Amino acid sequence: MNSKPLSYDSLKTVLQHMDANTRINLAAHIPSIRKTEKSVPLKINYLHFDSDSISIDKSNYKVGIFRDYGAMKTPNYVKKCNEEGGGSYDIDEYGFEDLNSLKQRSLPEDIVMKPYEIEEPPPRDDNTSRKKEADIVFMKSQVSEDDMNYKFLLSEHGFEKIEDLAEQLHSAQERNDEDRYETLYELTVSRSRSDDEQDLEYEAEQIERVEYRKQLPLALRAISNFIFGGRRHPVHVESLRVEETTVIRVPSDLQLKIRHLDLLGTLGIICNALHPIIHSSSFPLEELEIVDFGMFDIHRIDISYFQSKMARDAEKLTIYYQDNNAWLPILSALQNKLVHMQYCFSMSANDYVELIRTWAVQGKDIGTVFTFEVSGFSATNKVQGIVDRVAEEFEGAVKNERFLTVPMSNRSSRIHVTTTDKLEYEPVIMSTCFLEIKVVSSSDDSN
Repeated sequence: MNSKPLSYDSLKTVLQHMDANTRINLAAHIPSIRKTEKSVPLKINYLHFDSDSISIDKSNYKVGIFRDYGAMKTPNYVKKCNEEGGGSYDIDEYGFEDLNSLKQRSLPEDIVMKPYEIEEPPPRDDNTSRKKEADIVFMKSQVSEDDMNYKFLLSEHGFEKIEDLAEQLHSAQERNDEDRYETLYELTVSRSRSDDEQDLEYEAEQIERVEYRKQLPLALRAISNFIFGGRRHPVHVESLRVEETTVIRVPSDLQLKIRHLDLLGTLGIICNALHPIIHSSSFPLEELEIVDFGMFDIHRIDISYFQSKMARDAEKLTIYYQDNNAWLPILSALQNKLVHMQYCFSMSANDYVELIRTWAVQGKDIGTVFTFEVSGFSATNKVQGIVDRVAEEFEGAVKNERFLTVPMSNRSSRIHVTTTDKLEYEPVIMSTCFLEIKVVSSSDDSN
């Protein structure tokens, strides 16, 4: 049967309605459509840049170092590494992993959140091997064979017992281990069956291996350039997730039009680094989610922390910040219409009362909603105590079965304070409740 190729306009229409990963896969296998594919706006639901991979919707593109021992026995730790998509670091001339390889900024257009300190590698000689052997003797004297933590640590590195680790070190000392195997780049394309973007478990669907050239970061850049480089339009991204520790390797002409931004780390550092690739049409963001537990840099914050354009103008601000902090001045100054606070450990009943008082006296736009997650022992009693305290503090406050109403000075609006049903954990004494503070119109009887 004769078949006619699609016309240029028809091909553009078909590509426009394809999911992102199908388009990427077709362009990889059909060079003749690549130029057309780049001319059609690419739409992605979920995008995550990691140090050795790029996740797009339910697919993950990971680069790694695969070591092929051929007919010889593959060491356990290498076998484990190969099975997990290959090593995440370049291999030096002695066959050791170069732990600095992913930290080094390969090209000017790399987006580095925080500069890394490049550590000088230790010398690879007989003294190094003897020191490692001494370390093994010390480890063996410190932990027993039946210590579960010890066994877990070894198994994580592909060893069953400490003698296997010693044997591997002897092998590296006696001969250049790199001569025993072939080193290859490995690209693993995996797909997740889960719908939870935050907990995707991938299953490998396609694996390709090519010659290794001792620059793993450039291999990831090549994948990134193929997917994102040379596009005529900004890439539409519903949700972008970025960590402070990640080096993002993308083409210099990349522009992302995003709606939801999910940041893990210090807000200012990440926002400044991302600015060159975020298209101006992204603002105001529909939602900015900030997860900052001080794991990278312990710090206290104030309202200046939220003064970047991304945070200040976002329609919804979701904050995960576990350190004790003075939140009342910050929350009183925020102008975002929707705010969700997790882990409100340091907010007292008096803080909630003063926040509501600020809104009642100074005014707040109708439709403003601040939601607080209160967790821990007897969370229900704590939330109910907050509501009772608010009812006592404000003259004219009215409490019914659904919510507590607090009048505002402008009389055209009022504040509703609502609690939700609790979510119980095991044991049941641990629970989570949600306290919602919302500004509604005084004429809206449905609220």
